Amino acid sequence: MIRLDDQSSINKLKSIIKNRFGKGLEISRLTDLQSVGPDSDFFFKNKDLVIPIFQDATYLGTAIVPDAKEIDDRNISSISTLVKMTLIPVFYSQYQTLQENNLKAAEASFDEAVDDFGIRQVQHSAESRIVSHVIHLNGIKEIVFKVAHQIHEIDKRWAFLPYENVKNEFNSIEGIKSLGNITVFVENILALTLEEQQLICEYKAVSNMSSSNEPLFIIGSQDELAALSIHPGISSEMLIVMNEQTFEVNRAPLTYSKLKESVEILFFES
Repeated sequence: MIRLDDQSSINKLKSIIKNRFGKGLEISRLTDLQSVGPDSDFFFKNKDLVIPIFQDATYLGTAIVPDAKEIDDRNISSISTLVKMTLIPVFYSQYQTLQENNLKAAEASFDEAVDDFGIRQVQHSAESRIVSHVIHLNGIKEIVFKVAHQIHEIDKRWAFLPYENVKNEFNSIEGIKSLGNITVFVENILALTLEEQQLICEYKAVSNMSSSNEPLFIIGSQDELAALSIHPGISSEMLIVMNEQTFEVNRAPLTYSKLKESVEILFFES
């Protein structure tokens, strides 16, 4: 969670960039950015300026300045320096807190009890709900499909449909919502146009998480987010949405019970 003082620093940075250079600032939390290293300063993705944020060898996040191609080199370097000076301490503090919280959560989630038959069981809440209406799964397509269907079953949706079966409804947010309580499975994000990606991003922004009558999108990819981050067929907005709820399925447990347990911990809350 971003603290008030951290948010103030970020808002001040955005204000400076807006006032001085006339540009906005977006923040992405990609899980891994293997295409660049700690010594990388910045690069352009189409017209967007992308600034990886590292502390030593630890990747912390990415700052994106949209439509910055016309800014001269000296000012680009100034923006990069300003962004890193502000965001590295903020992100690294959050990273350390997240590491501590994840450790505590893992210990709590895997607390086990022994039943009357001596079988060890993991305790789960009887009632839970999905944490997002857009989820990204990365890895081998067969495993992506297996995990996607597992999420669908846990969320008790009435239909699991490939995107091709419902794409005719992709003309408005209302059209998407009219699909109701189904799971829409996109096997490969690269099959979506930039316009379709934008519509999914807009849907996520306005979807009602307390409602069980809106569709769930499970989006697969064989490429990691690091590679997708520089792919011309993926929008920056879609990349950010995918990163918010993502799972590298190749590392998923092989047994049904362990896979179900992992999915519940990652994508469901009481």
